[in-house]
Amino acid sequence: MITRFAQQIRADHYPGDRSTIASTASGITHVINTATGHGIDAAMLTAAKGVIERAIADGYGSEGLARLANVLHKGGTGGTA
Repeated sequence: MITRFAQQIRADHYPGDRSTIASTASGITHVINTATGHGIDAAMLTAAKGVIERAIADGYGSEGLARLANVLHKGGTGGTA
């Protein structure tokens, strides 16, 4: 996965053919809800969800997960470049 993501980042091309950022948002929400329902600290997952939500707000929901590296680089939790 790391090699594939590195290639996508270098090419600035993030196909959503395996998984999209939008589908990940749905999945992580379920994991957070389940974790908190069992008393497990979900702070890291919640932070990751914030990055995912920022990517969706920026219009990248249909792209692959490697796009998140760019969102993080630009301050994916609400910061600016």
